[in-house]
Amino acid sequence: MSDDIVFRLRDEGLAAQSLDEEIVVLDLRSSTYLLLNATGAILWPPLQTGATMPALARVLVDEFAIDDADALRDATTFVTELQRLGLLDA
Repeated sequence: MSDDIVFRLRDEGLAAQSLDEEIVVLDLRSSTYLLLNATGAILWPPLQTGATMPALARVLVDEFAIDDADALRDATTFVTELQRLGLLDA
């Protein structure tokens, strides 16, 4: 994935509720639920406004004190899954 691509959650059809360190997401288009763990919950807010992959990785480094490579891998995995589920703007 290119470092300058901005990833953003869809504006319509998503409802989310924070529960402790997790977030429950309802995709109103498909009537499916998604439970985000602590990592996903940390990445959800920047994706609401739009963020690049390096910015998402930096959030994980700052929050969990992990190395850059692990953070980038985790952020990429999360964004790829959101894309697969159709939760990101094209």
